Amino acid sequence: MKAAMDDNGYRVCNPGITLEGPLSEEERNTLERKLVRTLNWIGVKIPQEVELKGKKVPLKEVMWDLMSKKECFTEEEKKILSDLESALEKKLKEDIKDVGTDESKTEAIDHYCEALGLMRAIISVKTMVETDKCLVSKQKLSKRITDRRKAEAESWLGFLKRIDLY
Repeated sequence: MKAAMDDNGYRVCNPGITLEGPLSEEERNTLERKLVRTLNWIGVKIPQEVELKGKKVPLKEVMWDLMSKKECFTEEEKKILSDLESALEKKLKEDIKDVGTDESKTEAIDHYCEALGLMRAIISVKTMVETDKCLVSKQKLSKRITDRRKAEAESWLGFLKRIDLY
């Protein structure tokens, strides 16, 4: 596995463990413990590329396109996102398992960093489906229409009161 690096050649996450020497049991436990800690993935970059179901997926590019360019999701697209989420969760479990079994310190840290990036991608996919912009827009439009009708009704009631018909 290639070291997880950003566009500038820096490691994408910092587990707080030096790369020198063999991976000690304490360091392995630290990596495993950090993986299950809540919100540890915040600020970690999504992996550039990840292998899912035997195919290389340009995950960072896919996620960027989905988050920035897609307005609404059809039911078919939501199914695809659900499948992507499942594949990412399966890969995440593999990476977590690998952290516990890797012989090399570099491999363990690479799997750790990839796992954190996958966590971020999974949360992003879930958020996209849950906050579908079309659904939110329809709800906002419905609320605006209701608010407008209410304001018009109050306006008419005020008018009727002023002319003593109410």
